Amino acid sequence: MAAAVGEAANRFGGIAAAVHLAGGFTMGEAVHETTAATWQRMLDLNVNTMLHSAAAVVPVMRRARRGRIVNVGAMSALRGAAHMGATSLRRAR
Repeated sequence: MAAAVGEAANRFGGIAAAVHLAGGFTMGEAVHETTAATWQRMLDLNVNTMLHSAAAVVPVMRRARRGRIVNVGAMSALRGAAHMGATSLRRAR
């Protein structure tokens, strides 16, 4: 991530904005039946990717003394649904 951010900053003269939009989910397990592996996959795919990209982009933005980060969630973060516990949790980011 740091290499990609560095390359983009060099090519475009900085990073003005970062948008965390993409993600994924696994549906089908009830909350009490969700495996540790599923929870970890959701956290890695959706939360940790956001943290890693922010960690890479924030220093560039701070040096420039400008920049914005936008995190996009989903409606499933606001209202739960059956068999979507891991998905609802990760979308609340």
